[in-house]
Amino acid sequence: MKNVITSLDRPANPPWQPLQAEGWKLSDSPELLDRHQVWRWLSLEAAWSRGRSQEAVNTSLDHSLTVGVYDPAGRQRGVARCVTDRVAVGFIDDVYVDADHRGKGVGRWLVCGLLQHRLLRGISQFTLVTEDAHAHYAASGFTPLTKLQRWMQWRRDTGSAYTPDPWAPGSPPSSVS
Repeated sequence: MKNVITSLDRPANPPWQPLQAEGWKLSDSPELLDRHQVWRWLSLEAAWSRGRSQEAVNTSLDHSLTVGVYDPAGRQRGVARCVTDRVAVGFIDDVYVDADHRGKGVGRWLVCGLLQHRLLRGISQFTLVTEDAHAHYAASGFTPLTKLQRWMQWRRDTGSAYTPDPWAPGSPPSSVS
């Protein structure tokens, strides 16, 4: 069976272990999130979310399971979130590590923190999209999608011409209030 990770493949010492020894911590506490810093990273530095508004970032953080990594002084140095129903769907998104702290295991700590989170342990498959970090995610056990032809997408910029809006004024009443 290919693409199966066994306990023999797991590192004896996770790459973030030295950071833990120095007093760094991983947390899912919403109170610890530096929302302004997360907005700066996502809106100004991350290519995939450039220009995202503070309101949009806050909404995404509020409606996801979000984890952060914090240095010994309590400054946030990375963030990652999982868009999830906590039962069947887990989509890892907005994984970002401050430029000065890359290459130390922070990103892997964030991703593993989500994959092994107590609220997500019932989810059997997580997905994510990456432009150029395939090797980083493969180190945590991610593989390319199998049966890619089964996956579909709908894009607002092209799909809306084929999708009537049941919420538009003048549409028949809905049973949802």
